Amino acid sequence: MKFLLIFIGGGAGSIMRYLFSVWFVFLPGKTFPWPTFLANVVSCLILGVAFKKLNSFFPYEPQTIWLLITGFCGGFSTFSTFSFEILTLLREGLFFPAVLYVLISLLVGVGCVFIGYMV
Repeated sequence: MKFLLIFIGGGAGSIMRYLFSVWFVFLPGKTFPWPTFLANVVSCLILGVAFKKLNSFFPYEPQTIWLLITGFCGGFSTFSTFSFEILTLLREGLFFPAVLYVLISLLVGVGCVFIGYMV
């Protein structure tokens, strides 16, 4: 049951991640990878809210955590893409955008988990 819930959540998260790459590709700033950044930010918010709310309402039901946190957020967030985009920016000589992307992603990501948890 655990693996099925993680599989379903991960599939839904992966589809949402793909949709972000389609929907947000046209945002300004060609050197900044907006779709990945936004997917990671939204995933951090969802994870923070889900962790707090699910532990409050369903403290003894790990199925909801497997489905939403491990599955959906795991499929939706994109650390491997994030890492690849940083490497691509560095290889293209775009050091400042690469460093900015790392710093903003970490600060906003941690902030979003905190905000989601506090909601």
